[in-house]
Amino acid sequence: MTQLEQIQALALQGISRAGVEATIGHPLDAGELAQFRKAQTIRRLQRAARAQAPGKAAPKSVAERVRDYNARKNDLGEIPPVKHPRLKERCRYDLEAFGWYYCRSLLKHRASRAIKESLVDEVQNCILNGGQALKLYGRGAGKSTWIEYIAPVWAVLYGHRRFPVVIAATLKQAKKGLKTIKRLLARSSEIAADFPAIARPVKALEGISQRAAAQTYRGAPTDIEWGSDQISLPVLRDAHGALLDRGCGAVIAATGIGGAIRGANEGGQRPDFLVIDDPQTKKAAHSPAMVQDIINYIRQDALSLAGHDATMSAFVTITPQCFGDVATELSSQSKYPEWSVTVQPFIKTPCADFSRLAAEFCEAYAADMAAHDYSKPLSTAWYRQNRHRFAGLETVDPEQYDHDRELDIVHHLLNLRAKLGETAFNAEIMMEVVDRASELSINPDLVAKALNGTPRGVLPPGTDQLVAFCDVNAKKGAGLSWACVAFGPGRVAAVVDYGRFPAAGQSLVPPGSTDLERNQLVAGGIHHIIHMLAQRRFVDHLGRRVALRALGFDRGWLPDVVHRTLYVNRQKSPLPFSLVAMRGFPWNKFGTRQSDILRRDSSGYVFATRSQYGEYIAQMSAYWREIMQSGFLELPLMPGSLSLFGNNAAEHFAFANEICAEKLQRKYPVFNGNKTTMAWDWVTTGPEHFCDCLSGAFALASWFRCYDPLSSTIDLAALGRVAAKAPAALDTAQLFDPRENPAILLNSLAVDRGEGTGVDLPIAADLPQRLQPASPVNPLRRPIGAPKRPGRAIKKSQIWWKK
Repeated sequence: MTQLEQIQALALQGISRAGVEATIGHPLDAGELAQFRKAQTIRRLQRAARAQAPGKAAPKSVAERVRDYNARKNDLGEIPPVKHPRLKERCRYDLEAFGWYYCRSLLKHRASRAIKESLVDEVQNCILNGGQALKLYGRGAGKSTWIEYIAPVWAVLYGHRRFPVVIAATLKQAKKGLKTIKRLLARSSEIAADFPAIARPVKALEGISQRAAAQTYRGAPTDIEWGSDQISLPVLRDAHGALLDRGCGAVIAATGIGGAIRGANEGGQRPDFLVIDDPQTKKAAHSPAMVQDIINYIRQDALSLAGHDATMSAFVTITPQCFGDVATELSSQSKYPEWSVTVQPFIKTPCADFSRLAAEFCEAYAADMAAHDYSKPLSTAWYRQNRHRFAGLETVDPEQYDHDRELDIVHHLLNLRAKLGETAFNAEIMMEVVDRASELSINPDLVAKALNGTPRGVLPPGTDQLVAFCDVNAKKGAGLSWACVAFGPGRVAAVVDYGRFPAAGQSLVPPGSTDLERNQLVAGGIHHIIHMLAQRRFVDHLGRRVALRALGFDRGWLPDVVHRTLYVNRQKSPLPFSLVAMRGFPWNKFGTRQSDILRRDSSGYVFATRSQYGEYIAQMSAYWREIMQSGFLELPLMPGSLSLFGNNAAEHFAFANEICAEKLQRKYPVFNGNKTTMAWDWVTTGPEHFCDCLSGAFALASWFRCYDPLSSTIDLAALGRVAAKAPAALDTAQLFDPRENPAILLNSLAVDRGEGTGVDLPIAADLPQRLQPASPVNPLRRPIGAPKRPGRAIKKSQIWWKK
């Protein structure tokens, strides 16, 4: 190769003049320089030709190359498939299972059955089906973990809700809760495995929220937002434009009470679910003005976030601190009936003498504190010695205690009782907050010890009338709960017998039963109760036989079955007592339809009314419940008292728990125009079936003039005059007369043919001959000699059967 050819080859390779001169070892002369420049021109022409070739892109600038690098770095790449699809589907409609498998880092142990039934299942039902639920729940039971953290994540990951809003007492607390949710989504390996379309973009941020704006998937922005008060989950779509996961694009926001949330809207989505956890501080709880501001914020601002075309659902958990706080005010059904209120104390079932035993423990605890011995040897030794005396006490979470320093959950509760004091312990652990002006202080210990010493089935001295009531319920362990109560002059009352069918905690209606099977089982249970009490022998304290005056059945559930079964039993069997269908109403719904009231009793809190299934007796539950519970505050067999049979308080403790499950929170007057009525706010803390039994028995006794709640000094002469005017006996055949209500006639014919929901029950043929039917007198009609109601003229159409 000649020197000119060498220079041309170097120039075509892009070597500079200096590089060529260094290669050949001398400066270029005129001929060599001309050859070099000719080769450079050829090289530029070749590059231009290649750039203009078909399908060839123009070279990118430095800025374009930087942009391409960042795009490749911020793109998520391919999303892996779900690792455990069966487990993911298993938890779709099971919040408790989702919390245990996917959020185990937030839980110390799996939720107990009590927490699952009383808290987790309720918020799950609210998320899936909507509604406004208010849950009064104790401190330290793990409610914030489930309600504020796990429930919103479950709701958005499965697409049950698109925009939940978590509201706490302060903005700082709300941001702290949202930070826990962010940490869960970013660090949970279980969520990353089964929700990769959500977890992988979150992990790619590596906790740096500024990266969210540049993140892409297949070249499209993911629209993820990772703020301190709101997060938006990434939007990832496949090649066809469909979302990779149901949770894509969902939003979770957090704010404090009073925060600016009006008009909240994210990409066309408005909030559709509220999670409100303990919305009051201690300062706010003791300020009536701040309490009202919080309630107004929840009702006017938070519940209106969904807009006019949607209904907002909400779940509120709150621990009461004092009377008049947000918990007690918002749970008032008379003021805010739109809320579904449930109360769950930490102690589900207390033991006998818990108050007295706790007081003894507090003395030992005080001695430890006085000696500055924080290992608490005296109180621990006392509990170890008396541990057996707390048998039967049940809590919502038996594992919620310090396993290193406490023996068990009862020891933990006793330490809390000593540390907090009785008032704070009752409010924050037992959910017992009452107005001192209207307090009805009864507890299971007090009720179980209200004994009169009379054997079961024997009327104590001072009582001579006997009625019974049965609460009809399908809940497990409830069934048909019944109680027989004796009454006497001077407002003396005593429970002489009670029971439940079926016994031993069995369910009257097994799960999965059809409507027909349910109705047959309920009708059979009512038939069993009727003939069981008809054959049972009751005597007074002198051994003389006492007949049952009346037996009432609650018709609030399955009224058609109750009416038909009572009608068939009266028609086919001679019974020595009256069968009456009854129903309890709250104070604000009692007697609202005056046209249906047939006759009232002397108290004004019981009246006869009509329905499509027949006539029945209505009672104001709140009034009779207060009358009944206040009877346990008096000495047994004294005026105004209510006592239990026997001498053993332990055998009545389960019964006493149900009596105290309904707690009077407040009683106050309500002004409606020129009329003033009393209002009662009750809260339910557990099964209350026997409480309903005794309340119904008091109302039934008032209707049959066995009990006068308005007077505590009924003399025998006045009682004799009342008895002379009252019907001697009652006949249910006329109580539910088919001539008065044709629907009863049609129903009874259907029952006889075996049609409809009624059943043709076999009637016991071996009843004693001494059980004779009562005289045909209808208690719902005007007594003989009583004045007619003014303005109630009898129309000819009402006596059509006489034609």
